[in-house]
Amino acid sequence: MLVVEDHEDTQTCVAEQLADYGFEVVTASDGESAMRLMRERRPALIYLDMNLPNLSGYDVCEQIRTDPLLQDIPVVMTSAQTSIAVRASCIEAGADAFVPKPFQLDVFAKMIGRMVSRAAGDGFSNRGPDSPR
Repeated sequence: MLVVEDHEDTQTCVAEQLADYGFEVVTASDGESAMRLMRERRPALIYLDMNLPNLSGYDVCEQIRTDPLLQDIPVVMTSAQTSIAVRASCIEAGADAFVPKPFQLDVFAKMIGRMVSRAAGDGFSNRGPDSPR
């Protein structure tokens, strides 16, 4: 799982919560680093903040959707900006879901687990919160 978040506290909280649920997590703080990591690691799912330095979350998502090696990875975009227009823009960029900030980490982790299980057909080595232990 790749967590792309430029706010260090949020990045740490999200990464730790997902790790507690059994996911292997790598992090990036900007869009360019995220694209590099995606190509190197091919994560099961991408948590993508909308507002990032260097390359915006919108741009990152659009690049993911046009890259044959990455286009099938589920993308969850997030932002404190929660207007209908922002949500629609994220979905138009190719996000599979939009989660407004702030959110409850445990509920978020469960949602992520379900998305990963559906996308993989349970083919990942990492177990999500809904997987049998």
